Amino acid sequence: MMKKFMKQWMTLALAVMMLVTAVPMGNVEAKAKKLGKKDFEYTFEGKKHDFVTEKKQYEWSWFVFYDIPESKYCKNPGKTMKTKRNVKLGSTESKVTKQYGKATKKKVSKTERYYKLIKYDHPALDTSTWKNYLEYTYKKGKDKYKLRFYLDKKNKVTAFVYFKNLHKIDNYPNTEGKVNLSFKAPKGKKIKTKTIGGKKVYILPKGTQLCWNKKKGVTYIVEQYNKTGDIIAIGGYECFVKYNNRYDDITTPYKNMEDVLKKLCRLDPKTGMGITSKNGAWIFINPNKLGGYRYFVMKCDNDGESGKKAPYLIYFRYE
Repeated sequence: MMKKFMKQWMTLALAVMMLVTAVPMGNVEAKAKKLGKKDFEYTFEGKKHDFVTEKKQYEWSWFVFYDIPESKYCKNPGKTMKTKRNVKLGSTESKVTKQYGKATKKKVSKTERYYKLIKYDHPALDTSTWKNYLEYTYKKGKDKYKLRFYLDKKNKVTAFVYFKNLHKIDNYPNTEGKVNLSFKAPKGKKIKTKTIGGKKVYILPKGTQLCWNKKKGVTYIVEQYNKTGDIIAIGGYECFVKYNNRYDDITTPYKNMEDVLKKLCRLDPKTGMGITSKNGAWIFINPNKLGGYRYFVMKCDNDGESGKKAPYLIYFRYE
């Protein structure tokens, strides 16, 4: 009887041991800490920053770190930048959730407030790899701070953003105005397109004309960006608007692109301020000596639609 009892007890003990060892210890993880003020501290270009403190006086603000496609031309701070919890560009989705906890993965929407702000105010930023994102929130008083991680198609971090009051950021209309501007190549030449930094870019041969339809007024400005995405020239302000059956500024339905570009003032890429000569005169770009750059962006609005519809963007290079 005793032997039978001992045999049953050993069998039960062995079964319990097998059950315990069957539980994978790797699944027992410490719960990630909630997002706090220190999660908005970072080092950028050798200088320490505190996003919450630095943006205290602003109603809303944001700061993004992203991969620069043309990073071979410059030092890419985004590559070495890490969050307070050691997540960086190229980190996996699982690394993010391990450090910050689970979050609902959301698909990037072209009508989302921040996406539209980037598209129209920072057109040189390549968002073509932004497929989904994970977002974490920290509240301080009435202010909401967010840390958002954008993921590419391989679920790796391709950008991350610090936000203050994202819900208050300028919100562009969801619909773009369809403008009546077009390009006309010189005789014997063709206008081609090329994808640069995720954008469809028109390659304009020298001698190309900018054409417009007199039935509807159009206003536009032109910006030039360097290979690292900094704005280096702006101008070309034109207004094709009809007043009392007369047209402001332009009386013909076309204009040479070289004349458009001659009106662009050079800017300091670090400060965004205009560059002037010793006597204080603005320095304009030379369309025949453009040097290295990424592309131009033409921001267009139909007469009377500014603010009601988002601007229409045209990317081009002049070659």
